[in-house]
Amino acid sequence: MRCLNSGCQVEGLNPELEICPGCRGHLPTQRRDTLPEGTLLNNYRIEYPIARGGFGITYLANHLVTAQQVAI
Repeated sequence: MRCLNSGCQVEGLNPELEICPGCRGHLPTQRRDTLPEGTLLNNYRIEYPIARGGFGITYLANHLVTAQQVAI
């Protein structure tokens, strides 16, 4: 899991944490309206959100056939 605060983006967070240890941001609020881990989009499985901005959310995903990691 990753903090979605643009100034922080600490990696490897436990999904059960409520407060980011890096920026003290409220993690459940950051994850609001994000796709759940394991969601399937065509041939891709969503791992977790890696960034959030004014126009959308970027996710780390894996291609189910080639196992290549991509950003969606």
